[in-house]
Amino acid sequence: MGCGRVGASLARAIERAGHEVAVIDQDEASFRRLGTSFDGRTVTGVGFDRDTLREAGIEQAYAFAAVSSGDNSNILAARVAREKFGVENVVARIYDPGRAEILAFMRHAVRQLGQTIVMVTHDPHAASYSNNVLFLADGQIIDSMANPTTDRVLDRMKQFEA
Repeated sequence: MGCGRVGASLARAIERAGHEVAVIDQDEASFRRLGTSFDGRTVTGVGFDRDTLREAGIEQAYAFAAVSSGDNSNILAARVAREKFGVENVVARIYDPGRAEILAFMRHAVRQLGQTIVMVTHDPHAASYSNNVLFLADGQIIDSMANPTTDRVLDRMKQFEA
């Protein structure tokens, strides 16, 4: 996922090594970076959308690399690939190295140290690190979820957007 400089270079290298490659990007114009000799599949869409992933062949994928310019999108796409589709070899490019450390520390503080942490976020992946999620609208609690996963939080968020 991601057809910037890194994604295009990675896709070409994997294809040269003899593997089938599918590239997902929101901007169709980005596929020009692949060059005219690229024989893989290109899919225009959001890289963490399940239908887009299916169109790209995620159900047969050996590996998945999320290398877009957005940490949140990369984390979410990687989690969907691993948790929803069972892809074992998953990589997510993260620009902010402190992000993963902070989430892991917060989970440790709650589970091992008995701390209570309140985090406000629009990031389904970050929310999945919690024990419980409260969904708010106009300052009111409109729903809750115990033992959240990225997919469940994202699905619930989509319901509220409709």
